[in-house]
Amino acid sequence: MICRLAALALFLPYLAVAGPESAAFVANVSGQGPPMILIAGLGASGAVWDGTVKHFAGRYECHVLTLAGSGGAPPIKGALLPRVDAALAAYLGERHLERPVLVGHNLGGTIALGFAERHPGMVGALVIIDTLPALGAAEDNDIPAAGIERQAARSRDEALNAPHDPKTRREVAATLATRPVDIDRVLAMDKASDRRAIAEATYEMMKADLRPGLPAIVAPTLVLGSWVAYRDVASRRDVEDTFRLQFSGLRDVTLALSESARHYIMYDDPGWMLGQMDRFLKPRQPGARQ
Repeated sequence: MICRLAALALFLPYLAVAGPESAAFVANVSGQGPPMILIAGLGASGAVWDGTVKHFAGRYECHVLTLAGSGGAPPIKGALLPRVDAALAAYLGERHLERPVLVGHNLGGTIALGFAERHPGMVGALVIIDTLPALGAAEDNDIPAAGIERQAARSRDEALNAPHDPKTRREVAATLATRPVDIDRVLAMDKASDRRAIAEATYEMMKADLRPGLPAIVAPTLVLGSWVAYRDVASRRDVEDTFRLQFSGLRDVTLALSESARHYIMYDDPGWMLGQMDRFLKPRQPGARQ
């Protein structure tokens, strides 16, 4: 059921964003201190991190990334994930950002995990929010690659052919956030996103299986998850077991599940999320006593 929740946002209708071929992501920088990179998810803008940036900007220089095609950022041609990986490596190098804290939600979490696998020496710490290394294997850990491929293609087609009526859009958004104001935010970000770009990125995200590369990650990792949206179909233990099994290849991982948040944990349970991040990051801040 986890992969279904992560993909629900993809089934909202998307309006094309006019504009030329552009960068793999749009970055906004604020705050001061060691670097923190915050990557928004699929169909979301960097605005999802506004509360997080407000909390950390006095201690970290926050670099907020909106992915191409999402939340009003212009789309690009071709596969998104390899372009973001290369662009992020260049971004860190050009700005001399050494071993940042890398935070990702949804597709942003997939990107952060993959980046830490391929560039282990470039990441200081990881915070992964409500995604899995292999979303396509969430309901069957032993599903073969061909089965994951079929699921990914199906998710892409469903994203392209999602119903456009406002009632259905709101019903889907209400599975991802709880308060009406936050549901409205989710809908506004989705409306500003490029429909085809989101569908293709859906395919990339659902097809990815990062489990074999997890042992290459040397950065300590905090994984924060949601389970309440599955309450009618799965127990908390089942959801937690799925997270633990999928992240078992990490050498240094801390896992916690919110007791109240849906997929947009930063909206539904910000105090819990920020508290978890504070406890995880405090001993890793420059000058902190080990």
